[in-house]
Parts: sequence; structure tokens; C-alpha cells
Amino acid sequence: MNRFIKNIFVDDLNNEYYDIDGVLVSKKHELIAYPSGRTNNEFIIPEEIKIINSISIQSQNLKSIKIHKNVLFIDNGAIINTPYLTDIEIPSSVTRIEQFAFLDCDSLTTITFEEKDTNDVVRIFFDLKEGQYGIYGNEYKTSFVEDTG
Repeated sequence: MNRFIKNIFVDDLNNEYYDIDGVLVSKKHELIAYPSGRTNNEFIIPEEIKIINSISIQSQNLKSIKIHKNVLFIDNGAIINTPYLTDIEIPSSVTRIEQFAFLDCDSLTTITFEEKDTNDVVRIFFDLKEGQYGIYGNEYKTSFVEDTG
């Protein structure tokens, strides 16, 4: 995506897409594109999102991403080329994280999973024996937080 785009707005009559505060979303509740030109340090995935699609987040400014508890699935290469991203919070609602979900996020050091019901997701996410893993290139610290919601 063009690194100068700060907002993506969609006409209300569009049958396939809409925007949430300038972020492109499909009517199937999929995050399609976070504008690369935004200068925000943090992005909170909107509650309307259920799927984070491939190549939907690329940013030279993001340092933190918080995923809303309505998200169920993070696709292959969902967050890509985001070199200053240091941490991601993943709720227990996420039941599947594809390979290389966070690609070329060279500063990513902390992934926080909610404690409740995440054992299978964490096991699959980090189990290299089965070939299912979500991260490439770095060593990561994982932590767990109590689900307060």
C-alpha cells in the first residue's frame, strides 16, 4: 500500500466494503487495509472485525497492536513490513493463527495471549514440529493475562 495514504473512505452505497475511522473493512467483517501513512503508534483492531486478512497491516509507525476479542482468525502475512512493532495483544477469541502471520516485524519481542482457553492456539502457534508457526526470524517472549471481560 502507498505509504502516504492516511485514510481510506468508502461510499455508503458500496456493497462489498465500508470504512471504520478510515480503515478499510469488508462487509464480511474482515480487516482489509490499515492505511500505511498513519502516524499512530498504536492500533486497536475495531470490534466489528472477525478476520485479519493477509497484508492488511503495514506500517512504519506502529509499535503496538491490540486485537479486539471479536477477532477469530489471523491470516498468513496479516501484519507485514511493520519494523517498529514491538508488541501484540491477542485475545482468547482467536482460534487460528496462520503461518507467518507477523512477517518482517523485526522489532516484535512480546506477544501477549489472554490466559483463558489459549493453550491450543499457543501450542500450534509455536509448534515447529508440525510446521505450524506464526512468526519468522526472532526469539519471542510470550506472556499471559487474565481475561477480565
